[in-house]
Amino acid sequence: MIRRTTAAPAGVTIPLADLTRGATATVVDLDLSSTHCGKLLAMGVLPGVTVRLLQRFPSFVFQVGRSQFTVDRELAEQVYLRVDP
Repeated sequence: MIRRTTAAPAGVTIPLADLTRGATATVVDLDLSSTHCGKLLAMGVLPGVTVRLLQRFPSFVFQVGRSQFTVDRELAEQVYLRVDP
């Protein structure tokens, strides 16, 4: 299945998995019920932090500050972002 993404309008909340490559967004929420929540916190993915998606395939690569991290789709769907204008 090919999944095409389009740029989300500014101010809309979407999961990291739906962010367009190259887009910047602010973390607004995390799925704290996930068993992987500790990994996100260790990466510095916290509400209010700005992330930039660098790559979508084969894994999601995103930047937080000067650090880059790679996660699978399952983890990328647990980070909720507000798209920056």
